[in-house]
Amino acid sequence: MAQKVDPVLAAALDGAAVGGKISCADAEQVARSLELPMEEVGEALDARELHIVKCQLGLFGFGTARHSGGVIAAAPEVSAELERQIREALVGGRMPCAAAWGIAAREGLGRIEVAEACEALGIKIKPCQLGAF
Repeated sequence: MAQKVDPVLAAALDGAAVGGKISCADAEQVARSLELPMEEVGEALDARELHIVKCQLGLFGFGTARHSGGVIAAAPEVSAELERQIREALVGGRMPCAAAWGIAAREGLGRIEVAEACEALGIKIKPCQLGAF
């Protein structure tokens, strides 16, 4: 049985989606505007069969010019402080998406920069706040 989605959330997602797809940033905006957790929005996306595109961490080939073929590029260098923060945020050897966003916000970095640092350090980002990966 299909999961029921709150009509207000459904309308917001449908309004932000284009061709059955919604960007990560638009999904985040829906979550903020409705004061909902990202996980709940992700579940609603699944229920409505909307696909997430343009990951803000560049994991779907969206981000800086250093990307090629949909793969995140490694940062040319990672400061010792950024590496420390990344390693302290790991859960089971992986960087949760939410933790990467938090580091970016605290350090005044772009989210993609944290993802590129993780790539340079050989650290995989998982899980996605929206449940995409």
